[in-house]
Amino acid sequence: MNAATPPFPGVATRPASALRTSGVEFGYRVESVLAGVDLAIRDGEMVGIVGPNGSGKSTLLRILAGLLDPRRGEVRLFEKPARDYARLEAARYIAYVAQDLAPVFGYTVAEF
Repeated sequence: MNAATPPFPGVATRPASALRTSGVEFGYRVESVLAGVDLAIRDGEMVGIVGPNGSGKSTLLRILAGLLDPRRGEVRLFEKPARDYARLEAARYIAYVAQDLAPVFGYTVAEF
C-alpha cells in the first residue's frame, strides 16, 4: 500500500492513525482490568506494550485484535469502528498470535 492508495474503498486520504482506541475499559466479571485506555498507532509504526504480570497487556491485545469487546470505549481501524469490519477484512491488517498456544494434538515433535 502506498500513500496514494487508500486502504479501503470510501477512504479518500490516509488517516492519521491506523489503529486507535479511545476510553477503552474492560474487566473480567467484576474486576476491572483496563480503564480509559487511549492510544493511536500510525500505519507502519512499531509499538511495545509493557507492564507487570496481570496488568492487562494481553487483554488489550485481544481487544485490538477484535477477539474481545470492550465494556466501554471504542477501537477504530483506519478511522472506521473496528467492529464494522468483517473478520476477513480486518485480518488483512491485524493478526494476533497468542503467547500460550495449546497443542492441537497430543504428540511431541519427536513422536510425530
